[in-house]
Amino acid sequence: MQTLFIVCGISIGVAVIVFMSALLAGLQSNFVRRVLTAQAHIQLLPPKEVARVLRTPPAGELDDAIVQAPLQRLKSIDQWQAIAAQIRALPEVSTVSPEAAGSALVVRGDASRAVTLVGIDPELYFRIVALPEKIVRGTTRLTGTDILIGTDLATDIGVSVGDKLRVSSALGGDNTLTVTGIFDLGNKGANQRTTYVALHTAQSLLGLVGGVSAIDVPGMPFHDPDADRALFDAIRGEFRPAPRRRLIEAPFAINDPAFAALLVGAFREVMSA
Repeated sequence: MQTLFIVCGISIGVAVIVFMSALLAGLQSNFVRRVLTAQAHIQLLPPKEVARVLRTPPAGELDDAIVQAPLQRLKSIDQWQAIAAQIRALPEVSTVSPEAAGSALVVRGDASRAVTLVGIDPELYFRIVALPEKIVRGTTRLTGTDILIGTDLATDIGVSVGDKLRVSSALGGDNTLTVTGIFDLGNKGANQRTTYVALHTAQSLLGLVGGVSAIDVPGMPFHDPDADRALFDAIRGEFRPAPRRRLIEAPFAINDPAFAALLVGAFREVMSA
């Protein structure tokens, strides 16, 4: 009888150890998966604006200057297409996904919420963030008039898949988008504030309309007439004119002298209006 008790005790102890080991391994695996698939491992951001002292005092003099930190404007990474291609060519990098993100306001009737508007290329972004796995209702479809929102935001403003939302930015961008999917990121704050739209939609709303760099001319690596046509069609469709915001089309690359002259002339006209 004593031997039986000893065997049973050892068996129970081994079973508890196996159970706890499996439980901890499962928790560790789930934690690592959530952390590594929630956001990109590396983010490349435009440099912050800094205030520079305009005068350097001569030797022996003390200049009591007050340098105020400038406001950080939402801006694009210069020639991001070329930079993305360079990073993508690195053997250590598996995926590069462009993103246009900024603050916006979503409105549904009398309800409104401040959100973070994230413009993405779904095919590339979903290789980094497993957003399709987090969709609880609807799909991950993102055309120029679609938006994905979190479960808490959907509850706060009372919308579901197929409903319309009006999205406005501080720069004057405004558009009505259709909710095609509702996701759960596992965090209440993220579910309340994070929204996803197509990259060109975010560029239009946030005033970050994608530029075309000098390397996108015939004979250069990024020359793609079909892609250019799709980009320009999207800009024409999403652009909203204003007294100080115009859409001017010209057959120049961004570094052509003629483009610079046209840009300066248009800027003067806008500022004098």
